[in-house]
Amino acid sequence: MSRRARYGVVGAACCATVILLFVAGHGGACAVQRFGIDQDTKKYGRSMDPEFCAALNERISSYDASCGSQLETADCG
Repeated sequence: MSRRARYGVVGAACCATVILLFVAGHGGACAVQRFGIDQDTKKYGRSMDPEFCAALNERISSYDASCGSQLETADCG
């Protein structure tokens, strides 16, 4: 493979990587937040701590607003 062709392949790979990272980072933030909320919901189910529940509900509300979701909040009662 010639040097010019090698530079073309490397350049195309770099551009594709940047585009994929941008797309994944933009959409992936909601997925990461959702995973954290799911994990914290399980923790709350074990602890039943009202303060933890209130903080979890704040995170859920923030997630719903930023990610266009409608997750159900935890029952802190």
